[in-house]
Amino acid sequence: ALNVSQVLAIDIGTDIWTAIAYAWQPKESALMARKPRHPLVEKIVNGGVLIYAYGYMGIMQMACCWVFYFTAPGIHKSI
Repeated sequence: ALNVSQVLAIDIGTDIWTAIAYAWQPKESALMARKPRHPLVEKIVNGGVLIYAYGYMGIMQMACCWVFYFTAPGIHKSI
């Protein structure tokens, strides 16, 4: 189990990159002037998003987890 400081370190360590990306993103001055998207025509999750999420990020995360799991000190004693 993780203690409080470990959970906070993971939370802050993963959220900081999103915050930095939002901070450097250029502002959209006409954002509220645009009409809303049509929910049936312009989907938020489309094929490109799914391919990126599962095909690219999912495979990269899985590979990193496997590498870190099998290279952790003392892990081969328990297998």
